[in-house]
Amino acid sequence: MMKKKIITHCPHCLNTIKNEYPALGFNAEVLSYTELLQNLIKEESIIPILDNEKSTAYHDPCYLGRHNNIMINQET
Repeated sequence: MMKKKIITHCPHCLNTIKNEYPALGFNAEVLSYTELLQNLIKEESIIPILDNEKSTAYHDPCYLGRHNNIMINQET
């Protein structure tokens, strides 16, 4: 049997597929694209290029952090 993995860029979709779809019989591993990036960086499959001359802002969506306990570290 093929294992299903869904990668989403939308925190609301992640929350729905991960937490509500299993009640309908749909089971799959669901990841946020930020989790995928963190994993790839940790495995050194990708190496980010840092530009210290520019600042970057990141909005941590409620449906990632608060509702699904997915915290994004600064390295990502």
